[in-house]
Amino acid sequence: MANTLKLGNGKWATGKDTVMSFSDTNNNFKPLPFDFSRASSATVVNQSGLIETVQSGTPRIDFEGNTKGALKLEPTRTNLIKSSGDISTQSTYWLPNQGGTSIQNANTAPDGLNTASQINTFGQQYGGITQPSISVTATAHTYSVYLKAENGTPNIRLIFYDGATFHSSDFTISSEWKRYSFQFTPISGSHNIYITCPNAATSFYSWGAQLEVGSYPTSIIPTSGSAVTRVADSCSQTPPSGVIGQTEGSIYSEFKSLDDVANIMLWMRNPSGGVYGDMIKFECGGDNKLRFEVRASNVTSCNLMSDVLPTNIYYKVAVAYKQNDFVLYLNGVQISVDTSGNIPTCSEMYVGKYIDGGIRMGVVKSLNMYNTRLSNAELQALTTI
Repeated sequence: MANTLKLGNGKWATGKDTVMSFSDTNNNFKPLPFDFSRASSATVVNQSGLIETVQSGTPRIDFEGNTKGALKLEPTRTNLIKSSGDISTQSTYWLPNQGGTSIQNANTAPDGLNTASQINTFGQQYGGITQPSISVTATAHTYSVYLKAENGTPNIRLIFYDGATFHSSDFTISSEWKRYSFQFTPISGSHNIYITCPNAATSFYSWGAQLEVGSYPTSIIPTSGSAVTRVADSCSQTPPSGVIGQTEGSIYSEFKSLDDVANIMLWMRNPSGGVYGDMIKFECGGDNKLRFEVRASNVTSCNLMSDVLPTNIYYKVAVAYKQNDFVLYLNGVQISVDTSGNIPTCSEMYVGKYIDGGIRMGVVKSLNMYNTRLSNAELQALTTI
């Protein structure tokens, strides 16, 4: 069953700096309710900076890189590594490689528990630890793990060997926990992954190993003995009357897009018009361009877009619409306008997903809706960094 979502947890959803809210005709900000569901548990960085697990059906407010919290929306992903937290030979799923040794429960992990493993190497070319026989397909994968040095700044090499190619990346680690990752496309089959320190004798800590299909790492999916799937987050609603401006409106969002995938901030539509007939769509596309598209009666009213944007950083964006009046602002700068087009009548809203069921996620720090067309000066002020 879906939970009604009033982000963030009541306190944030009461003013202009809230994660999700809407402004009525008297400019009073109110919580913006959504139905939220996710048919599995998931992890998130909490206010203390620790990774914690939340239960199925519970929205995730993420504090990684921010202090106010942001709604974390992710697609379905599976961690193919059989033991993600205990990266030691004591787990039975990891094996020593070229003389490497390991100790389980040797240090405090990023989740605050004493579950990080220590890996010791002694100067061999591929000294470290390995997990064999991981089944993959010939598509883009991301390998990630948290690493921390015991002393110094050793060079750690992550490897996926598919029988023909050593897919690898080197990282210089420090005494602070950090998640390291790289992307590759393997040959289909059952292959091995490695965590090594090439040609050096050193000790370091590891935790949260993850191998998943996709071009970027998602939140940690804990495993213990077998692969585990985290189901996609879903956030949608048929809002109360007055939330969606039917003849004019404005939308503001502070969000962080993910790598090379379309990230939907907000999609509103009239279901009688089909998926694309009557809609207002606000997204960062798979081409990493910010896009504001409005369609009425299957006719495009506007399709405004930015240049290519770097991913994994926060942006402040705003759009406004009115008959023959459309505008897009990004970080205080007017990006594009259109002076011709009609406005559709919309009754449904979706955050982080396409109406046709496709999941297009990101991290939403703030989402404010106005049922009036804000002035250009107001849009500029809202989005100025």
